[in-house]
Formats: sequence, structure tokens, C-alpha cells
Amino acid sequence: MPITSSHTLQDRVQALLDRLVDIGHGYDLIVDRAPASIRRLVAEIAEQHLRDIEELDRLASDRDIPLDRDCTDMIAGDQIAARLRDVFADDDRNALDAIVIGEEIVVKRYDEVIACLAPDDDLHGVLLGHRDGLRNKVAQIFEAV
Repeated sequence: MPITSSHTLQDRVQALLDRLVDIGHGYDLIVDRAPASIRRLVAEIAEQHLRDIEELDRLASDRDIPLDRDCTDMIAGDQIAARLRDVFADDDRNALDAIVIGEEIVVKRYDEVIACLAPDDDLHGVLLGHRDGLRNKVAQIFEAV
């Protein structure tokens, strides 16, 4: 059973939330540019992130884990980077690589939170489901390409 301070859990949940919000804004720019063969899957990943953010917010609130939703500086930086990539790179493979790199970071954030929780913790099970669902969708992208 993991022994983790509530502060460490809060920090890791916050890092996961920040990344989910950040990448969600990136998808606002990526979905329309995704190759037609995977556009539906990319949209599903974006929608999953929105659902996961809502559920994570609710679960954190239920457990009295305070979260800061003011991620505007990080979001603005990533949106600018995504727009620059959009202007300078028209290669579909670059878009896919960007998606995979971003999702690998999200999976890592999930793993960090999951490691703080006991296997019988409800949050542990929910986050495993989020992470595994995300992994499956990313794998489907590679199967479709």
C-alpha cells in the first residue's frame, strides 16, 4: 500500500489536472487538422479528456483535495506553440507525433497519481480506467494509420 502525504497526492492530482486542461486546449487546434482517417479517434480523445477533467474535479472535491484551475499561463504557452507548429509544419506525421508525445505525458501523470493510492481506493480504480481508456484510443490511432 502506498504511503503518501496528502500534500503529495494534491500535487500529483494538480499536475494531472493541469496537463489534462493544457492538452485539451491543444486538441481545440489539432482535431480539425487531424488526417481524415483518424479525425474521429482524435475527437474521441479530446472528449475523453473533457469527461476526465470533470470527473477528476468532482472526485478531488469529494476528497477535499483543493485544486487550482488557473492554468492560463501554461495553456497560453502551449496554444502559441501549437499555432506555430500549425504554421510551420503541414506534415500529418508531425501532428501524430505531437499527439503521442502529449498523451505519453498524460499517462505519466496518471501513473504518478495512481502510485500514491492504495489499490482498494476508489480514486485508484477510476484513474486506472481513465488511463487505460486513453492508452486504448492512442493505440487505435496507430492501427488506423
